[in-house]
Amino acid sequence: MLAVHLPGHIEPFAPIVTREFRPPKPSPAGILHIAQAWEIVDSAEVPKTKPESRPLPLIMVGDSIDDIIAGHEAGAITVLVRSEGKEELERDGRTDVVSSTLNELVGLLERGLEVREK
Repeated sequence: MLAVHLPGHIEPFAPIVTREFRPPKPSPAGILHIAQAWEIVDSAEVPKTKPESRPLPLIMVGDSIDDIIAGHEAGAITVLVRSEGKEELERDGRTDVVSSTLNELVGLLERGLEVREK
């Protein structure tokens, strides 16, 4: 998708994790793989400790339960992009921030994300 639509923007998105990555979401392995490539963590192995004890300076933006679980288990801040039929995810304890659109998310990031109380 990036090569076709945004060919000049591929490098800032490296590494790119696709559906072929193993293990797939909801495993946090893909996020941890990226975190290791960006030198945020030393290892991409999924830790056995609770995610709350090892927060990452990352956000995981998604619209599915697999996205939210993967982000939470990696220790990232999870941002749910609201979609019809997935209202229960807005109340899920693993969802930190809810945004109606990606455009709204830009504004939230500019103002500073406020993670909801759990």
